[in-house]
Amino acid sequence: MICAILATGCAAQKAAAPAETGNRELLKWADFEYLGAFSAPRIFSNAKHGDRYGYSKGTMCWNPQGDPGGEKDGFPGSIMIPGHDGLVGEFSIVPPKKLGEKDKQKDGTYDTRKLPAGKQLGSFFDPTSGKKNVFPKRGENWRGLWWDGDLLHMSWSLWYDVGGVKNYRHHMAAKRNPDGTWETVIEPYSMKIRPHRCAGHITTAPKWWADEHLGGRRFLTGFNVAQGTGASNCGPGLYAYDPKKPDDALTLMEFPHSKATRDEMWRPEDAWRGVVFIDTGTKYALMFCGRKSLGDV
Repeated sequence: MICAILATGCAAQKAAAPAETGNRELLKWADFEYLGAFSAPRIFSNAKHGDRYGYSKGTMCWNPQGDPGGEKDGFPGSIMIPGHDGLVGEFSIVPPKKLGEKDKQKDGTYDTRKLPAGKQLGSFFDPTSGKKNVFPKRGENWRGLWWDGDLLHMSWSLWYDVGGVKNYRHHMAAKRNPDGTWETVIEPYSMKIRPHRCAGHITTAPKWWADEHLGGRRFLTGFNVAQGTGASNCGPGLYAYDPKKPDDALTLMEFPHSKATRDEMWRPEDAWRGVVFIDTGTKYALMFCGRKSLGDV
């Protein structure tokens, strides 16, 4: 698992907290600078930590309160990523490195083994306390992780849901106690939206924006997956919701599987897995992360 780091060039990035209201310009790619990359800890055996990062599928989040003392190297907080066997791991953020010509291999590709690796913070854990895996012999994949204050909000989906299960609980929130155990604060819940459209990425919008446009619904989620069922989105769907009132979720952007609404460039291998609302105080943008396939089906 390789993590890249981008920094915005906006002056307000290191200033005081963004204004609660006011006009903002659109944040663009020209406002970002690539600082480099680093890797997850190189754990090749699951004997010590209870899991490993091999085959991690891209679900990740930044824990602003993780890695106490990380401010000393200029990169505070930690990264949380589900491991291979379904538990979640956490590791420090280290100063990134830009690979250069001296890091290339004989075939012309970069040797990512030369990237600095984060430090593992404790053992892998299950923040759902076993509440995620409730379907015998079917398994549930991690799809979203997001810290809001002292709560970790999570989402998951059924693995290879060909039958199109119409409803199952797929979101919840928990907090980590000082002794490392997890306490459920918001029990697993569902929405009045098919899970294969909303059981994915999670982020939060600024309160001022949510109050102005979303009726106070700060949380944003969505899901795009191709698993033999037409219940998902053909693009990066987006829904606004309040974890305490999930039935009042608001559809913001949806791409149903139908000739009338589907993007003609959609491919089954498209994969939109992440979203984040960035607000620097002077500029903002809702940014999606994923993969757009271009080949023939």
